[in-house]
Amino acid sequence: MKYLYSIILSIAINLVLCNFSQAQYDDADAVYIKLLKEYQLNEDGSFDYHFSENLKLQTYLAFNYHYGETFITYNPEYQKLKINSSYTIMANGKKVITPGNAFNEVLPGFASGAPAYNNLRQMVVVHTALERNSYIYLDYNITSSKNFLPAFMGNEVLSENSPIKELTINIRIPKDKTLYYKLINIRATPFIYNDKNMKVYSWTIKNIQRHPNEALQAKYGKSLPRLLFSTEYSLNKVYDDFINQPAFKFEVNEQMSKAVDSIVKKNENKLNIALDLQKKIVKNFAYYHIPLIYTAYRCRTAEETWQSNGGTKLEKTILLTALLNKANIKAIPVAVITSDKIDKKGNSLSFKNITGNLMTINDFLVRVKIKAYNDIYLSATSLANQNLIYQLKNNTLLLLKSDKKKLIAYDKKQNDNEISVIGKFIINAKYDLKSQISVKLTNALNPFFTLTRDKDKAKNFFKGISYSDIKNYNINKLEE
Repeated sequence: MKYLYSIILSIAINLVLCNFSQAQYDDADAVYIKLLKEYQLNEDGSFDYHFSENLKLQTYLAFNYHYGETFITYNPEYQKLKINSSYTIMANGKKVITPGNAFNEVLPGFASGAPAYNNLRQMVVVHTALERNSYIYLDYNITSSKNFLPAFMGNEVLSENSPIKELTINIRIPKDKTLYYKLINIRATPFIYNDKNMKVYSWTIKNIQRHPNEALQAKYGKSLPRLLFSTEYSLNKVYDDFINQPAFKFEVNEQMSKAVDSIVKKNENKLNIALDLQKKIVKNFAYYHIPLIYTAYRCRTAEETWQSNGGTKLEKTILLTALLNKANIKAIPVAVITSDKIDKKGNSLSFKNITGNLMTINDFLVRVKIKAYNDIYLSATSLANQNLIYQLKNNTLLLLKSDKKKLIAYDKKQNDNEISVIGKFIINAKYDLKSQISVKLTNALNPFFTLTRDKDKAKNFFKGISYSDIKNYNINKLEE
C-alpha cells in the first residue's frame, strides 16, 4: 500500500510541476521555443559565435515594445557579422522574409558622445509581419579575430526576459585544448563528444524561467543562472596580458601635473586632496558606459582620457590613479569580483580553477593609502559620502598593476552597517516642541567624507527637520 501512495504522490507532483511549467508559458508575453548559442575556438586562435532563435510572440506588448527589433553589437575592428537568415512565420503559417531595408547598421547608444569608440557598430534587425502567435526566426554569426580577447572565455547568462522551452549551448575547441567551465545557479551536465578535429561540450536545458522582475535583486546579476568558461587554466596569463597595456604605467603630461599642483596647493590634508581629485574626475570628465567586451579589453592611457575629456569606467579609474600618484598619494586600481569566483591566491572558489576569465570583473575602483587611515576605496564615476570599503562585503579585489609579478587577490569583509538614534522630546503648555537627538552612524552609513569637508553638513541629515530648526549641534566623534 505504501508503494501505491508513493506512486500517487509522484504523479501528483509531476502534474503540479507540468501545470506550473505550462502556466509560465501561457502567461508570458513571448516564449523562446528554441534558443541556440554556439562558441567555437579555431586552430588559428580566432573564434566564432553562432546565435539562432525561434521566438513565439503571444501579446501585443511583445511585438510593439519588447521584440519588434533585435540589436546586435560588435566591434568591426576585430569582428565580422553575418546574418544567415531572418524571417517571420505568421499565425496563419505564411512565411515573410525580412526585407533588405530592415537591416540598419547604427552607432550603439552607449557609444554616443564617445569619439574614441565611434568605430563600434550595432546592427538593428527590424522584424516584420508581427502579430499575436507569430514566430520570429533569426540566425547570425559573429567571427572574432585572434587578437580580439586575451583568451577564449565567456560569461553566458542562461535566462532571458521571457521563458525558454529549450536552450542549447555548444562550445567547440580543438582536441588538444581543455575547457574549464562551471554552471552557477543551475544544474546541467554537458554531453562531451568529438567532431572531426574538435572537442564539443554541449548543454541542453529545458523549461528555464524568465529573469525575475522583483526589485532589490542581487547586484551584478549574481542570482541569475550562468555558464562561465575559459580555455586558460590560470588567470595569471590573461591578467598579465591585460595589465601590460601602456595605460597601466599611469603617466601624466605637463597639463595634468599643473592641475594636480593647483589642488595640492589648496589643501594640507591628503584625504582632502584625494577627494578633490576624485571630484574633478567624476564631475569634469564624461563617463562612457561601454562594456569592456566591446573595447576588446583594451583601454586608453590616462593622458588620452584627459585629452578627450571622457572615458570608460576603467579609463577614468586609471586617470584618477595617475593623478593621485602625481600628488604623492599611493594609489592603485582594483578590479571588483564577487567572492565566490576567486580566492586569496588567485584560484577559483566556486568553479575549480576557471580563473582565466576577465568577464568575471564587475567593477573598478581606486585603492588609496593615506597614513592614519584604513585603505580607502574611491570610484572614478560617482561620489560617495564614505569609503567604499564598507560596501564591498562579499567581494574580492584584484590589484591591477603591471609591476606585480604575482596576482594579488584579497577578500574584503566588514561589520554590518548601523544606525542608532536616541531622542528626548519636550512639549510645553503652548505646544512648542523642543528635542535633543543623539545619532550614531557607522560603516557605509557614516557620511565621513562629507563631514570631513564641511562639518556643518551634519544639520542636513535629518529628514523632516529643516536646517533652520536645528539651533545647536555638536559632533562628538568623527572617524571612519
